[in-house]
Amino acid sequence: MDKKSISLSVFSYTKATLNIVKSNNKTLDKIKQSRSLMPNLIHSLDAASMTLLFNAFSKNSDNDVNLFSVHDCFATTSNNVPLLMSTLKDVYISIYKDSKYIQTFYLNIINTIKLQYGDDCVWNDETRT
Repeated sequence: MDKKSISLSVFSYTKATLNIVKSNNKTLDKIKQSRSLMPNLIHSLDAASMTLLFNAFSKNSDNDVNLFSVHDCFATTSNNVPLLMSTLKDVYISIYKDSKYIQTFYLNIINTIKLQYGDDCVWNDETRT
């Protein structure tokens, strides 16, 4: 959303100001929207990887095993590192084995735009489909 910031001097005895940010619900910040697509996509893929890793890792281990994660970094105790590595490889393969993943993502974006704004707003490029 487009945002407007207002600074207010609330107290006469101090120079401190209060900043109020108001979002405009009717307009979007198009530059921010276009810049945020890829980081948000990567973040969602990292979250999917972590969820699948946790589920598969807990199923593959014989007993309770510690699995630690921060964002897209994973850790375990040293005796479970080979299990973590093989499980993580399987998770990445399950996510990215479909070679048409990016193409499907692209087509879904185009179809969403067409549904929202009509067929005339998107170019018809047969080489991309």
